[in-house]
Amino acid sequence: MTLIYAHRGASKHAPENTYASFKLAQIKNADGIETDIQLTKDGVPVVIHDATLDRTTTKQGAIKEVTFAELTNLQNGQWFDPSFEKETLMSLDELLDWWQTTELYLNIELKSHSFHHKKIVKETMRRIDQIDDVSRLTISSFNLNYLEEVKAWNPIMVTGYLTKKRLSNRVLKRMQGVVDGIHLHYKAYTTVFYRCLQSHGFYLHLYTVNEAYLFNQYVSENVDGIITDDVDLMG
Repeated sequence: MTLIYAHRGASKHAPENTYASFKLAQIKNADGIETDIQLTKDGVPVVIHDATLDRTTTKQGAIKEVTFAELTNLQNGQWFDPSFEKETLMSLDELLDWWQTTELYLNIELKSHSFHHKKIVKETMRRIDQIDDVSRLTISSFNLNYLEEVKAWNPIMVTGYLTKKRLSNRVLKRMQGVVDGIHLHYKAYTTVFYRCLQSHGFYLHLYTVNEAYLFNQYVSENVDGIITDDVDLMG
């Protein structure tokens, strides 16, 4: 069965990485949600894609330059539509608290350009340690070093390596034991590469698939997961 992950929540229909988008993904029966983590100046993981606040909040500046206290109640949805003006920037703690009340899978991407590159794994995993069952949780990143640290911290944590291109057999062999799956840009997908990944014991998730004909093709080929902005493609 192909798992369908809502990219930053149901981000075609609600502001990305907000409670509204995550809740809507749940309502629309997505199997899981995908989200992003950045660290504030004082090392608190917050749920936001960009390294700056400019695009999706009412404040400007780099996240690494502001404390979590300065972000409390920061409006995070009006840029999408005025009806979302009450949405605020979430902390990872808030997201995890809500997620544990659901049956959703959760894919947390650790941003590879994080200013706090030495802290992002530690601060994320410290919070995940409070969760009894991590079987529905995946940590993904373009940064292989992060995934190595995650596995060292918790060997049973599922890890996914993000890439925009297909990987050689040599590279895949080196990743065994560190990476459980490959999160591949859909344009790099081929059936042959999928079979190659399976032979090495990796699962495959494709991102970000927003065309109906491609979505249906990948489902018919039984890829393990699809990440999409438009959960309505599930039909």
